[in-house]
Amino acid sequence: MIDDVLPGVSNGPATLSQALVEMENGMTTKIEHDDAIELELLGVKQKLQCEFRDEVIAKRRSKTV
Repeated sequence: MIDDVLPGVSNGPATLSQALVEMENGMTTKIEHDDAIELELLGVKQKLQCEFRDEVIAKRRSKTV
């Protein structure tokens, strides 16, 4: 299983270094993607909160009129 991730020793240090760089880049991309999803979810949450607030205000206004 580890052979799927890291190259064999016979490939040399340069290949191992390249494999490690690719793994790091993949992890960085995953983190950035997760951050983007988190920001999108926060935006949706804020939008829902605003819609809920607007509904509450509209109901209160209709009761007072």
